[in-house]
Amino acid sequence: MVDPTDERYLLDGAWFPVTHGITFLAADAATCADVLVSWRGRATTELTGGVLRTRRVEGTLPELLGTLLPLRTAYVTRYLMLPTAGARWTAMLDNSWRGSEAISDAAGMAAQPGGVRGVGVVDSPQTFDRRTRTGWWGARGVAVFDPDPSAKWGVRGSIVKVQVSDTGRRWELTEPDEEWPLPEPLDREARRTQDKFSRASLLRVVDSLGIRLHDESFYAPDGWGVLVELVGGRGVPGRERTLAQAQAHDFAEER
Repeated sequence: MVDPTDERYLLDGAWFPVTHGITFLAADAATCADVLVSWRGRATTELTGGVLRTRRVEGTLPELLGTLLPLRTAYVTRYLMLPTAGARWTAMLDNSWRGSEAISDAAGMAAQPGGVRGVGVVDSPQTFDRRTRTGWWGARGVAVFDPDPSAKWGVRGSIVKVQVSDTGRRWELTEPDEEWPLPEPLDREARRTQDKFSRASLLRVVDSLGIRLHDESFYAPDGWGVLVELVGGRGVPGRERTLAQAQAHDFAEER
């Protein structure tokens, strides 16, 4: 069980914003890579002229995360599939310089033909400073999506999330709908919006799914993963950024 006072981040935050959001998929890494290529492959080829290819990568968790570099400002070109301890989930991350859109990716992976259950988790500290326009908007969120061919978009699911608004002035709450399949996440008696879905609650929810979000040993326990990367083509929109640039909040995308 998680410690409700846990304030850690994965690898002590050394790989933030890469680890800002993580998608967990209920299939093995190779299957997840196949679903991703089926989903993203055609659009990627149409836009770039390149193709998505997969390859096995090996190393420690930091070394595996390093295969995502450089980060990209406008178009994701690498995705990393990491087996996890217990083999129930595969963790998926990408090389977006602001962190992956884990909740959207979980829905997208569930909605594909042959799609898999997806859980998107976002856990980001609030460091945004309105005066300097630097830092990161705080966010905590969990979403669960299951394939459902009878649904309008081929998927059904529910989301709970708190995040700082784009202005950086206040927190906003997205409440789960009636289909929420996990333990009650909200403290409806809390006065502050950000406390209605606390970090301790987020950790309890993911723990109920068997996800040890901040436990380094949970990821790639056998020291390997599957990298899906863009190969060839005429280039993609946006610019490259180092991890240090992303962590320094170098937001000028076209510079």
